[in-house]
Amino acid sequence: MRNKFIIFSGSFIIFLAVFFYFFLISRVSATSVEQILFKQEVAAKAGSKLISVFIENLSFQISIFATRPSIVSPNPQDTPKALKALVEGMDETPMTGAILTDSQGIVLYGFEKPGPMAGGEDVFDREYFKWAKTAKEGDKYIGAPVISRLGFSKGQYIVPLAAPVIKEGKFNSVLVTAFFVDELRAQYLDELKISGNTRIYMIDKEGIVISSPTEKLLGLNYFDYTKDLNIDREALRSALASDTAGTIDIYLPDETKNGTLTRFLIGYVPIVVGGSRWLLAIATPASDALASLNPLYFRDLGIIGLVALVSIVIAFYLEKMLEILGKGSKVVKDKADLKP
Repeated sequence: MRNKFIIFSGSFIIFLAVFFYFFLISRVSATSVEQILFKQEVAAKAGSKLISVFIENLSFQISIFATRPSIVSPNPQDTPKALKALVEGMDETPMTGAILTDSQGIVLYGFEKPGPMAGGEDVFDREYFKWAKTAKEGDKYIGAPVISRLGFSKGQYIVPLAAPVIKEGKFNSVLVTAFFVDELRAQYLDELKISGNTRIYMIDKEGIVISSPTEKLLGLNYFDYTKDLNIDREALRSALASDTAGTIDIYLPDETKNGTLTRFLIGYVPIVVGGSRWLLAIATPASDALASLNPLYFRDLGIIGLVALVSIVIAFYLEKMLEILGKGSKVVKDKADLKP
């Protein structure tokens, strides 16, 4: 009975150790998730700042450039050279190129990263041209993301920027440039990833994906894309409508795993670009975020297993020793009883 008590006591202690181990690990995991969500939010805020600085700088340069003599009074000798200098000076940025129109919206000259751009295109119906006709010198236009219809950027999401060209106090033309939305992610945001599987998305206020590492998502309404899936849409809608940065711990389809629902830790921040509003979201699979804890799991479970094994061996050893000692004591007692 005593031997069984020893074995039972040892087993109970091991059980308690395992229970408290997993309890503590769950607390450590929860704390790690909170820390990673915070890092994601900080990264999203930093990314938002980088994007805002780039856009402000580019729009300022365009408004200043629109006052140059070669732009105010365009000619075949100076204007193409000026546009080329503007674009080449921004070669390391997501800028696509620049065009100059006449007062009727016909493109006179253009230059984009691959080289000169043919004129003759009519942009009279574009929002930036309608805006420029009543704008003042120094005003800046920052448009909503649109799919480009011109040049080598055709078919891709761009954001147009424009400045009116004023001559002798009257509207004369409009100077237009643009930048690739997707290149913002590659040039300014990729360094903010916390793992190789971190994904960075930009979504407009309607839920349209305008930048994604997964090409098939571009141009899709994310809510329509996930309409048949059991996910927390309210959390996504709240993030899209939020005026402040935040975080989401949510299951979403993982396009790299054939759409399997995967737990993602997301930090997001709204970005106001001109008159439009985007959501910048940085998402990391929870499995990647918690991967650093895996060595601890295996190490500590190994230690617990070793302790359990040693405890069992010691318990059986003690049981045998006590059994031998008990038999020895009985033999001695029997011999003592036989003496006269």
